[in-house]
Amino acid sequence: MGLESDHRDLAMLLARLGAQLHEVNRLGQTVEEAIGDLIRHTNHSGMSPASSFQSLDVLVQSIDSLAVYVEALAAAVPEGTRIDAQEAMKRVKLRALSHALTALEHPDDLTPPADHEDLHLF
Repeated sequence: MGLESDHRDLAMLLARLGAQLHEVNRLGQTVEEAIGDLIRHTNHSGMSPASSFQSLDVLVQSIDSLAVYVEALAAAVPEGTRIDAQEAMKRVKLRALSHALTALEHPDDLTPPADHEDLHLF
């Protein structure tokens, strides 16, 4: 295996990251809507939904803004710029996300396989 095979196109890596950030943003919006529905249907005294969940709204908006920023960076990368992303990918713990970030297809064509073994919920 030659040195060149370890290097990936930087613009494509950034485009994949942007696409994944948009997906995370969509997931965050779903959670945000679910929490909003719960709050509207709950009459517990002492809850302050506006302040308690404003951070979630900031998170969702920040993720989308990061996606747009990364996509703009990807578009500005000179064609043919390549980097070795192996070490960075070793730090990505979710296999489906790792696949989506490094697969050879175009980022818009990717649907990473669900890998529920990767997820550790609460």
